[in-house]
Parts: sequence; structure tokens; C-alpha cells
Amino acid sequence: MSRRLVFALAVAAFACQREPVAPAVIVPVPMPALAPTPAQPASSAEAPRVRPPPTTFGVGDLVDVEWRGQWYAATVLAVPDAGRYTIHYDGYGAEWDETVGSSRIRPRGAEAVDPGP
Repeated sequence: MSRRLVFALAVAAFACQREPVAPAVIVPVPMPALAPTPAQPASSAEAPRVRPPPTTFGVGDLVDVEWRGQWYAATVLAVPDAGRYTIHYDGYGAEWDETVGSSRIRPRGAEAVDPGP
């Protein structure tokens, strides 16, 4: 056997002994908008909370959508039923598009309000 062949076999045998490394899994997660959010009042006495009137949205409207406790900028793509909206999260892929109810959508930049009793 030649020296080159012996060396190649030794390298191959060494490479087979190492543990394989699993590739990293990347999962996209919506991130909050980078725009500063307005400061919340220290108490409800400073700014009384009032239930806003019902709002309807149309295709192309710019909105904020609640996802897991955070609000994200989105655009209305379709209105399949009354009170339900198909939206696209701005800056994210189409795989994040979803249909949401009126409880999770508000006009872009609107303040969060306490829904009351």
C-alpha cells in the first residue's frame, strides 16, 4: 500500500469517529416594531379608560395585531367574515399571515384600553 492511500484511510477513519453535529434550527418570530411606544399613565386617575367604539377595517388598512401579548404592525389582506380579518405582519414572510378576530386587532398606533366589565 502506498503512503498516500494509508494516509487517506487514516483521515477517513478519524472523520468517521467524530459525532455528527446537528444543524441549527431557525424559527422566525415576530418582533415588536422599533417605533417608540407612548408612555403609559401612572394610574387610571390620570387618564380615564373608555371602551372605544367598534371599528371595522378594510383591505389595505394599516393595523396593529396582538400576538402572544405583544402588538405588531400589520396590513389587512382580506375580510372573510364580519369581525374577522386576514392580515399580513409587516416585515415578515407570508407564512406568518393569519386570520384574526376583532379582539386582536386595532387601528395602527392606537393606545391599549381596558375593555371594562
